[in-house]
Amino acid sequence: MTGEEIKKLASDALKQMEEAILALLGKYEGLTNSEIAEKLNLHSSHEGGQKDYLTYSVLGILMDKKKVEKIKYHNSRNPIYRLKKVTKVDVEKKDLKTDVLLNNGCKRAIVGTFKKRF
Repeated sequence: MTGEEIKKLASDALKQMEEAILALLGKYEGLTNSEIAEKLNLHSSHEGGQKDYLTYSVLGILMDKKKVEKIKYHNSRNPIYRLKKVTKVDVEKKDLKTDVLLNNGCKRAIVGTFKKRF
């Protein structure tokens, strides 16, 4: 394999993990990182420590992309991750067509310009 083929392989794998996590979160109100790792059979560790950092890192990417949000509850040390809900403010910030993740799984819909439609 060439270097570019190896990069594409890794990039495709990351996209598939993102899609799997989004599809899983679409079926629940929210899950912890540990629950996501368990349900997708993606438990990971490094020499017995740093458990489930694989899914934790992918969740970070999805939060940066504004597809997932982290909810911290004061009485729990484990935050809950869920699909980010699209709000009027989010939509008004967009002037171009936006790829919106629907809350019923991983289906995508192209939504036209929403500005001033609400």
